Amino acid sequence: ARSARWKLNVPLIHGDYAHILDWPYEKGLINAPSMLLYGGRSVYTSPEARSAMRGLAPEMREHCIESAGHWVHAEAPDETISVIREFLGA
Repeated sequence: ARSARWKLNVPLIHGDYAHILDWPYEKGLINAPSMLLYGGRSVYTSPEARSAMRGLAPEMREHCIESAGHWVHAEAPDETISVIREFLGA
């Protein structure tokens, strides 16, 4: 059986945090299939935020895991993996 593991590069995120916040948000920036996977209890994915994200990625699919908050992969790992595999066609 194949398995998956989450890896999070905390030092990189911490070091680049200001750069991440200054990202040049331009409409239509991502012109490729993409997915927004978010938790239904997350305060970061308001309808307004999702609308802004759709402006950045017109081909974006959305999937909400209602039982999860912001850290979807940690709070609902099995469903997260299932949704990602389906998106990737695995």
